[in-house]
Amino acid sequence: MVRSKAAKERLHDDGTQNTDPLAGTYQFNLFRLVWRTIFVAMTTLIAMLMPFFNDVIRFLGAMGFWPLTVYFPIEMYISDKKIGRETSSWLALQMISVACFFVTVAAAVGSVAGVVHDLRTYKPFKTSY
Repeated sequence: MVRSKAAKERLHDDGTQNTDPLAGTYQFNLFRLVWRTIFVAMTTLIAMLMPFFNDVIRFLGAMGFWPLTVYFPIEMYISDKKIGRETSSWLALQMISVACFFVTVAAAVGSVAGVVHDLRTYKPFKTSY
């Protein structure tokens, strides 16, 4: 978002070429360097402020697991192989999908419980190992 806006407003350097013995010739853009450095620093700060950051990442992973690695591939396989509805193959694939959905729900509930548990003893910049 910021990069596309900067490109439209021409907030970049003159684009002179730089030479590096290992990387070869490349374009150096000061705005890109500064923006990415600030972005990484802010993300790191947010991660340090949230001792439950791992639980948040687990929740996002749980939400992405079932649709991206189970549901869509199974539906594409059924569509590609033209497996008829309510056949034994279709039923088996749907049972796998439902079982993985329950795993996703359990993982999401567990990560939310972890966030709630960590919020009870929340102290910024303190670790509890």
